[in-house]
Amino acid sequence: MIIISGILKNIPEYVKLGKINLYRHYYCKDCGYHGKLHYHGSYPRNVITLLGYHIIYIPRYICPECDKTYSILPSFVIPYYQYSFSFIFSACT
Repeated sequence: MIIISGILKNIPEYVKLGKINLYRHYYCKDCGYHGKLHYHGSYPRNVITLLGYHIIYIPRYICPECDKTYSILPSFVIPYYQYSFSFIFSACT
C-alpha cells in the first residue's frame, strides 16, 4: 500500500538525506493495529524534475500484526510515474 507523506517537499533535501528518510507511522490502515510500524527496508526510485534527474530511496514499513507493507512516498512524487508533481504541473500549464 502507498502512503503519501508531506514531510519533505524539497527534492534536493530528500536526495541529500538518502536512506535516512524515516517516517513515523503509528497505525496500520489494513488491520487497525495501533503501534509503531517496523522499518522494512527501502527501494530506489527515479524522479525526473525540470532541473534534472534524481534517484531517491522510498522507505518501506511493515505491520507486525498482519504483515502488510507500506511504501511512504514523498508528496513531490506521483505514484507509478517517474515525473515529479511539479514537472507534470508545469507541462499542463
